[in-house]
Amino acid sequence: MLIVGDDKSAREKLCKGIEGPRWRKPKHWTIKNTQIMGQLKVREIPLSDFAESIGVNPRTVAAWIYEGRLPTEENQEKCCQYFGMPAEVLFREVR
Repeated sequence: MLIVGDDKSAREKLCKGIEGPRWRKPKHWTIKNTQIMGQLKVREIPLSDFAESIGVNPRTVAAWIYEGRLPTEENQEKCCQYFGMPAEVLFREVR
């Protein structure tokens, strides 16, 4: 095998393989829904536990909080029942 240039640095680069992110990460971690995030923080509930208790994927809840996505009517109702708050309060920032 013929390697042009510095043999040692070329070998090091070749031996590393392909590196890349496993999942896409948001460029900025901005909280779009501070109401849900605030409720989780105040009650010290992990996002994953909240997601499991209402029957959705944790990534779905993360999308509600960080991307500002609006949940379906069914999931909005589950969130309202979980926190004991109306939808107008929990989702006012993303409407």
